Amino acid sequence: MGSDKHVREWSTTRVADVLRWQLRDAWAVIEPNVRGLTDEEYFWEPAPGCWGVRRRSEATAPLVWGKGEWVVENSWNPPSPPPFTTIGWRLMHGYDCMNDYFFGRAMRTGEQDWNDIEVPGHAADAVALLADLVARIDGTLREIDDEVLRSPADSDGDDPRPAWAAATFAFLEATHHCAEIGVLRDLYRLRVAG
Repeated sequence: MGSDKHVREWSTTRVADVLRWQLRDAWAVIEPNVRGLTDEEYFWEPAPGCWGVRRRSEATAPLVWGKGEWVVENSWNPPSPPPFTTIGWRLMHGYDCMNDYFFGRAMRTGEQDWNDIEVPGHAADAVALLADLVARIDGTLREIDDEVLRSPADSDGDDPRPAWAAATFAFLEATHHCAEIGVLRDLYRLRVAG
């Protein structure tokens, strides 16, 4: 199903091309869920004590990531149950999963880590950041050697999966959180309409 329709001959299909098709399928789910996202939706807190995107000076979580005025709240040891997360948090988490894999530690470029990301304070900027990342990943996959994708995902040995499996997980994580954004936007509209 899904990406299989693109494959003509499995024995000669590049792993990178399969990942490009997965990325395209992921974006087909993600983009409609974030299209036209407003600042009100981005910051909306549907439950008390949400983790979200906040000004650094207003953050309440034990850990934040991002550089500059805006940060994403988090924790290495979240309480149980963990706090509910906002649309902005979910969008930025989808972004950070794919960014960290392709342009952070996992691909060993060291180009960025979480605290190098300028977290947007506006929904439209966050959506544009994600769209730009998808385009950059597609460009990387167009040029990357399959041997890199077959090598371990983490040169430190912390992640024994091949790089292609970690990339697939990153796409799935972003798709998962952005699909949740669609549901939260529906709830936001119902709340406003009701």
